[in-house]
Amino acid sequence: MDKVRMFCAKDCPDTCEFNAWIEGENLKIQPKGWDFLKKPFVCRKLSDFYKREILDNNAESMVNGKRVSVDTALKEFANFLKSSKDKKILYYRGSGNLGYAMFGWDCVFSKFDNVYFVDGSPCDETGIEAHIEDFGCCVNPDIKQIEKADAVVIFGKNAFAVSPHLYMYLKILNKPIVYIDPIRTETAKLGKFIRINPAADGSLAYALIDALGYENLADSESAFYKTGLRYEEFEYLVELFKNNKNIAIIEGYGLQRYRNGKNSIQWINRLAYLSGNLDFLFYSRSSKEGLKKPNISPRNRVFISDIADLLKDNFFDAFIVVASNPVMSLPDADIWQKALESKFFVSIDTSLTESSSLADIFIKVSGMFAQKDIQGSYFFDKTLKKEPLVKGISDLDAAKRVAKLLDFEIDVNLNDIFTSKKPTRRVNFREIGLKEPFNEQGKVRFLSIAKGDYLNSQGKHLNDETVYLSKEIASNLDIKEGETVYVVNNEKSETFVASITDKVKGNIALVYKSRSPKTNRIFKSIPTDTKRAIAYNDTFVEIKKEGH
Repeated sequence: MDKVRMFCAKDCPDTCEFNAWIEGENLKIQPKGWDFLKKPFVCRKLSDFYKREILDNNAESMVNGKRVSVDTALKEFANFLKSSKDKKILYYRGSGNLGYAMFGWDCVFSKFDNVYFVDGSPCDETGIEAHIEDFGCCVNPDIKQIEKADAVVIFGKNAFAVSPHLYMYLKILNKPIVYIDPIRTETAKLGKFIRINPAADGSLAYALIDALGYENLADSESAFYKTGLRYEEFEYLVELFKNNKNIAIIEGYGLQRYRNGKNSIQWINRLAYLSGNLDFLFYSRSSKEGLKKPNISPRNRVFISDIADLLKDNFFDAFIVVASNPVMSLPDADIWQKALESKFFVSIDTSLTESSSLADIFIKVSGMFAQKDIQGSYFFDKTLKKEPLVKGISDLDAAKRVAKLLDFEIDVNLNDIFTSKKPTRRVNFREIGLKEPFNEQGKVRFLSIAKGDYLNSQGKHLNDETVYLSKEIASNLDIKEGETVYVVNNEKSETFVASITDKVKGNIALVYKSRSPKTNRIFKSIPTDTKRAIAYNDTFVEIKKEGH
C-alpha cells in the first residue's frame, strides 16, 4: 500500500510525525520531522498502540454483555440518550486520543441539558491556569530557542520518560544542564542533579529571587530551608543565574501536582521574568493552538476534583466515558469502579479495558489509525495533519451517526480551521504569597511517576504491584527487598511488593502510575490550588509489613 501521512494522537507531548504503511499484517513506520535532531525517530510505544488497537484487538461492540454490530450499539446508545433526559449523566472524555476530531463527542453531548461535562483534567491543568493568570495564555517558545541559552534548568520534568525527543535534544546540545527533582530519574544523567523536597520548587524560586536581588522577599531563608537543598547547591544555582545571560527554564508537570502546584509554577514564572529569561521559559501549549474550535456550550460542568465525592453521594444516574480507563488511570479508582458497576454505563473506546469491560453499552471505535485528523503537540510548537491508515469507524464517524439518529447534525470540520492568531505572553503578575509544601507528620509521602516503556494505562497490562521505598524507610521498618507490605491511606489499604531504591531519600515511597488497579485506589481526589486538577503527589500513607 502507499505510504500514509500520520501522527500519534496519544497523550504525549511529542506528537510524533511519521509515514506509515502495512506490509502483511505489520505496521511499517518512517519517522518524519524533528529537524533539530540528527535523526528523527518515533518511540517504541507506537507499534504497541497499533497491536493493541488494530492487530491484536478482538474486541467488538457490546450491549448488555452480548456482541453486536457497531450500528446496533449506536442505535441502543441513541435510544438511551432519548429516554434518559430526566437522568443526570456524567460525560468524561479522556486522553486516549487528543485529535481535533474528538470534539465530535463534545458537540453531541452539549446538546443535552442533563449531561455534565468535566472541568479540568489530571494532567497539566494547574500549570496552565498559572500561566494564563500570569501571561494571559499558555504557550511555549520554539524549541530551538534553547540553542541560544547558555544553560538549562529543568524543574521536575523527567524528559527521558515523558518526552524522549526533548531528552535527546538536550543530550546533544552540550550545555550545562541542572535537573531539579525529588526523584533521581533517568533524566538526572543529562547534567547536575539537585534533589529537592517535594512541593518545594516554588520555595526554591522564591529564595533565588531574593538571593539574586530581584526583589526583597520576606522569610526567604525559611523558604530555602523548606527546599532541602544543601547550601552549596543553592549557591551553585545563584552563580549560574548571575554568570549566564540566557537560561532556559523548563517546568515539568509533576511539580504542579501538589496542593501548592499553581503557586509553585507562578514563582518559577516570576524567576524566569525577573532574570530576563521569559523568552526561554517552557511549560506547555494547547494541542489545539492555532485552530478554530467548534462552538460547544456545555449546560453543566463539575470540577474533576469534586467527582469522587459526587460518585459517593450517588449524584449521577449514568456515565458516558470516551477514550479513558478511569478504573486504572484516575484517583479514587475503587469509587469509580463501584459507580460504573452499579449505574448505567456507556464506554466508547478502541479496546476492552478494566473500565469498558464493565459497560452496559460498549461502542468499539478504531481509534487514531482510522481517523483523519489535526492536532498540535502540547510542548513543541507544531501542528500536524494525518490521513486514515486502516478502515474502521472513527470517533468522528460514530459521533456523527449518533447525532443523525437523534435528528440533529454536528459541525466538526477538519478543513479551513487554521487561524493566523498566535497568542503571545503579556506579563500581568498579581501579588501572591508563597504557599509552603503540605506535609502530614508521621506518614510517608506517596509519589507516582511515569515510565518510558508505556503511556498511562494504554498498552500491555503489566499489573506491576511494586512500591519503591527509600533506604531510610526500609531500614526503619525492617523491610527487605521483595517482601509484601501494606500501603494504607486512612480507610484504604492495598498490598504491594517492596523494592528498595536510591531514587528517593527520606520519608518517600513511589509507584509507577497506572500499572496496577491498586495504585489509584490509594490516591484520592485532593484538589491542587485550583479545583480543576488533582494533587496526586500530596498523598500520605502508612507503610506496614505484612503481619504487623
